[in-house]
Amino acid sequence: MGLTYAERHSVPEPNTGCWLWLHSVNRWGYGRTRVSFSKERQAHRIALEEKLGELPQGMLVLHSCDTPACINPAHLRLGTARDNARDMVVRGRCPNNRGSRSSMAKLTEETVAMLRSSPMAYGAISEWSRRLGVSRKAIRLALDGKTWVQS
Repeated sequence: MGLTYAERHSVPEPNTGCWLWLHSVNRWGYGRTRVSFSKERQAHRIALEEKLGELPQGMLVLHSCDTPACINPAHLRLGTARDNARDMVVRGRCPNNRGSRSSMAKLTEETVAMLRSSPMAYGAISEWSRRLGVSRKAIRLALDGKTWVQS
C-alpha cells in the first residue's frame, strides 16, 4: 500500500508527532492546496477525509496539537464550531482583546472604574462621552462589561 496524500505532502516532526504540511499555508498557518483552477482545500481536511471518508456537512476539523500546519490524522478530530471555540478558550488561544488590550481602546481601566463608581443620572452618559471624547455607546458597553471586564 502506498503513501497517503497527507504522508506524501508532509514531513514528520519527531518531537511532537505532527506531520507538517510542506506547501502553501493561509494567513493563519493552515495548509492549503488547489484542487482545481478555482477551488482551494484545507490540507488538514483532506488528511482526515483519507482516514474517515467524506466529512459531514458543517463539521470542522480540530487539532489536538494546536499546530495549524499539522495534518497528522491522529492529531485531528471532527467537531462543531462550539467545540472549536471551547478548545480556544481552554487552551488559552483566544485573544483577550477587551479593555486596554484592545488596539482600539480609548478608555483606561481607571476611567472605566471611575465611570462605574459614579451615579449615572439621566444625561450622565452623554456628558461623560463629551468629556472623554468617545461615543455614548462606548460608555454604555464599558459600563455593561461588554468591552471592559467587570472588576
